[in-house]
Amino acid sequence: MNYRCPLCRQPLLAQAGGLACARGHRFDRARQGYVNLLPVQRKNSRRPGDNQAMVRARRAFLAAGHYDELMTSLARQIDTHAGTACNLLDVGCGEGSYTARLHRHRPELLVHGIDISKPAIALAARLDPQAHFAVASSFDLPFFDHVFDLVINIYAPAPAEELRRVLTKDGVLLVVRPGPDHLLGLKELIYEQVRRHPEAAPELTGFRLEQRLRVQREHVLEDRQAIADLLRMTPFYWHLDHQRQQRVLALERLHTPIDFAIDRYRPLS
Repeated sequence: MNYRCPLCRQPLLAQAGGLACARGHRFDRARQGYVNLLPVQRKNSRRPGDNQAMVRARRAFLAAGHYDELMTSLARQIDTHAGTACNLLDVGCGEGSYTARLHRHRPELLVHGIDISKPAIALAARLDPQAHFAVASSFDLPFFDHVFDLVINIYAPAPAEELRRVLTKDGVLLVVRPGPDHLLGLKELIYEQVRRHPEAAPELTGFRLEQRLRVQREHVLEDRQAIADLLRMTPFYWHLDHQRQQRVLALERLHTPIDFAIDRYRPLS
């Protein structure tokens, strides 16, 4: 599957060391194997997306198996809805733990992952060299229309119009969101007033909701490093003052619910 040029919308074809379109726009391939399709003029900051500390903390936390229930549930959805020749896109794939896990589960799939964070994509490409990764914006996906049978979106902001555009007419969109009680134990330690996430699945323009699945359990962390990784992989850490950061980082045990919602959508005809 060819990418499309983020500047002129022409097909990008493989050339030595990267990709190029007929109009001469060229995008180099990094030594880790990914391509950077986020033009400088489209960046909203000098280093957009999650930073190195966040993505490494998330990689360590997920590699330790703390969210394995979610990965197993996603794999079941893949088995139900992905054919043998399925093209899968992980929008906002981060450091690639979910992408790689699903690809190992179904190695015959053609898998793409995009994220706006360069450090995240560099880690993802190393973890799964057989998948195709690109630094790109979910608000301007570097793909042509209706090319993916299955699109996955885990926690990442992405406009429904773009997700609908790249999905085939019979495709499936899986969106993972935090459930109402997700990380409630952690939030109670750092916020004076805790707000739960919405119970209901949101409506997405151009889609109909088929099903909402919940993945829930009580989780106990008894490792200071795991607690630190959990805190640093979330936006909570970066919005806390130093005193509250240290209070959480000093914990030797954390009891908190994990609560995910997996919403399955189909495009409207």
